Amino acid sequence: MTLFPSLSADVRALVDSIPYLVDRIFPLPGQFRRALPHDIAELSHMLTNNRGSRTASYLGKPALLSAYLRYFLPWNVYRLCRLFPSLPLRLRPDDMIVDLGSGPLTFVIALWIAKPELRAMPLEFRCIDHTQAVLAAGKKVFLALAGADSVWTIKAIKGDIHAPVYGKRPALSAAVNVFNETYQNLPHTVSLEHEADKIGRRLAVLAPQALVVEPGVPRSGEFIVSLRNALIRAGFVPQSPCPQSGACALAPHIEAFGGAYSGAKAKWCHFAFPTLDAPEALLKLSADSGLPKERAVLSFLFAAAGAVKAEHEAATLHASATLQARVLSDAFPLPPLAMGRKPLAGRYACSEKGLVLVRGGEGAIERLSAGTLVSFHVPKPEKRDKKTNALLVDSAVT
Repeated sequence: MTLFPSLSADVRALVDSIPYLVDRIFPLPGQFRRALPHDIAELSHMLTNNRGSRTASYLGKPALLSAYLRYFLPWNVYRLCRLFPSLPLRLRPDDMIVDLGSGPLTFVIALWIAKPELRAMPLEFRCIDHTQAVLAAGKKVFLALAGADSVWTIKAIKGDIHAPVYGKRPALSAAVNVFNETYQNLPHTVSLEHEADKIGRRLAVLAPQALVVEPGVPRSGEFIVSLRNALIRAGFVPQSPCPQSGACALAPHIEAFGGAYSGAKAKWCHFAFPTLDAPEALLKLSADSGLPKERAVLSFLFAAAGAVKAEHEAATLHASATLQARVLSDAFPLPPLAMGRKPLAGRYACSEKGLVLVRGGEGAIERLSAGTLVSFHVPKPEKRDKKTNALLVDSAVT
């Protein structure tokens, strides 16, 4: 099963509607619309390679908030709607969910769209952000989408991610594109592991389920690995994307290169998928802004306290000679096994035996999209890749 199934017709129609809803709720005069691609490009720089220029309340500025609502909100909703159907979230009527660093209610909007079975379930959301204007804007978008008679209750709370949550204990804590604002700019005296441990302890106390989604860049992948370790120490069990609950398959490779790194040998916990079913209006706006997006990328972790994995994602072996692994990387060419043989292709995957290098014909490997959970025959004796020490497997069982 893949982590990122294509959008269903119902979900796609709702995702497609987000840009039009934003335009209807927050109409832009002509001169501001002409400046929109520039504003989006400027905000993109502020969120990536020019983080030092933004303040904590940067979305309080009308031009930047408009750019965020028209570009980043629909793209983030799209990413989450591709992910959420595969997550084994456990929610019951009248549960409370806390959304840390909520922004314009991105998580809430995406959950309502991607999980139709939850739309009629009474749920309470505590949405926390330090900018009141962005919370108010998100609530308007959600109400326009779900209707004023929605059984979901939204409580917008101005505060930071460490603000106390009063009342009953939440069933789930969510944080989407939040923690990178902390770990991307850590002082040299604070390690990423220390910061992840602090965040992990906060999430473990807050709710029995934790969902963290971050940008799909090396530093985020390194953070996700550290956060996974912290949550395991707190008694949580990784539910997704990990195919197993033991040591992270990527940790040794991150440590070997001194932390997050880039280049052809880079391996970190992230997933990429094509954006063929993204809203056409959003794809056009992205191109007009000089930010064409052919693929969506993210790093994430869903974990639960002492939980047993959902049956369809169980990490137990089907048989002693069979291994489950989660495909991580894009396909890449490999030399043939012998002279005169057809060239091979490969993808990296993670498993309870560590990193796996899946080899096969180009067509077969291309069909193993990133995020797919597959089972392989384990060769006897085991063979390892000389460069990475990854377990070599050649044929898929499922």
